[in-house]
Amino acid sequence: MSDYAASTKIIEMNDPLNPKNVNSINNNNAFTYRIITIEIREKMYAILADGAAGLKIIEVSNPLNPLLVSSINTGGRAMDVSMVEIRGKIYVLLADRENGLKIIEVNYPYNP
Repeated sequence: MSDYAASTKIIEMNDPLNPKNVNSINNNNAFTYRIITIEIREKMYAILADGAAGLKIIEVSNPLNPLLVSSINTGGRAMDVSMVEIRGKIYVLLADRENGLKIIEVNYPYNP
């Protein structure tokens, strides 16, 4: 969950009636438009369409210690993100307001 430009929150939802804020990630004044989570090589990642900051990949396998593993400046504003798997490879489809669709392979999140 993102709270405008301040941070992205990691919320524990084991009990949906009592969500718990576990941690947060500083957004450095970027507006996060969309967040998806995906599993790659038995680790969980949050993929952020982070506005002017572009695409961010954050390992969230340990919610108490989220780790920014990579970011890509898309040259505009990253507005939306989704994921597709084709022939065993994982791709992020990123909508950039100024530069259109970006297709980014993320099989190795530290080096997309």
